[in-house]
Amino acid sequence: MTLVERIVRREVEAVIIHESENVIAFADHDPINFGHILICPVKPYESFIELTDEVHDEIQK
Repeated sequence: MTLVERIVRREVEAVIIHESENVIAFADHDPINFGHILICPVKPYESFIELTDEVHDEIQK
């Protein structure tokens, strides 16, 4: 199980900035730059190409 999947399941603590049915955004635990936010799909995908249009569009907003 990936770290993102564990964050979605609340098995790993994270500072969640935004969450919807499709996308989760959270603060990087060890950022290179202050304020670095990770935006990820809630469901696992093998690659970026496999994202549905809905998930892709929400990530790109």
